[in-house]
This record gives sequence, structure tokens and C-alpha cells, in this order.
Amino acid sequence: MNALLRIAAWTLAIVLVALPVVAVLNGWIAGERWPMRRLAVTGEFAQVDEAAVREAVLPLVQRGFFAVDLDEVRVAVAALPWVEKVEVRKRWPDRLEVRLSEHTPVARWSDGRMLSDDGKLFAAPEGAGRGLPVFEGPEARAGELM
Repeated sequence: MNALLRIAAWTLAIVLVALPVVAVLNGWIAGERWPMRRLAVTGEFAQVDEAAVREAVLPLVQRGFFAVDLDEVRVAVAALPWVEKVEVRKRWPDRLEVRLSEHTPVARWSDGRMLSDDGKLFAAPEGAGRGLPVFEGPEARAGELM
């Protein structure tokens, strides 16, 4: 009985120590105590609107510094048109840094996408790239054109 009581006491102690840490990291508590106050967006903005980046990031930083999932932020920003590469990092105590680069289009593809200067096909807004040549062919061979 004594050993069982000791195991139960240690289990309770571990839970009492771990639960607050898990709660803060998941944003269940104290999100307002460590809010994300600053967003730094860097990169060359020829096509991407900085306001669109801020709009994509804002819902993901509401639960506080520790609960921000950098992969979620990266995916949300990468889903914006023209975005090629995204790097995201947190800086203590309240800063989120987003650095991005844009695709540089060299041609339109027959299905409405565009071909970048590094041979990748990417989705672009309707009507973008007027005046660029139109290529047609198998998607797997798009890189060879470059």
C-alpha cells in the first residue's frame, strides 16, 4: 500500500507541474499575458501585398507568444499568390518575423498558371502576366524550358 501511495503522489506531482506548462504552450491560459504585439514582414514586394500577409497571420497569433505554431504561419503565408518561399521565426518577447520571396514569372502556362524563372509552375491571380509568352506541354517538363 505504501508503494502505491508513493506512485500516486509522484504521478500527481508530475501532473501538477506539467499541466500549467502544457496549458501555456497551447494557449489555453495566459495568452493575454504574452501577446504577439509586433509583426515584421520583410522581402521584396512586387506582387505580394504586405497587408494580405498581415491578414493571413493575424488569426494565428491570437493565443500568445508560446502558442504560435510557426508551421501554421508558414503554410498560411505560402498559400498567398506569388509567394515562393517563407521563413518564420519568433523573437522574445513579442515579435513575429516573416521573410518571404516572390516568384519571378517568365511565361504563362496553358492551364492558367505561370512559370517562374527557376522552372516551377505556380498559381497566379486571373489576368496576371499579360504580355508574357504562353507555353504548353507536360507539367513534368516545365523545368526543362528554363
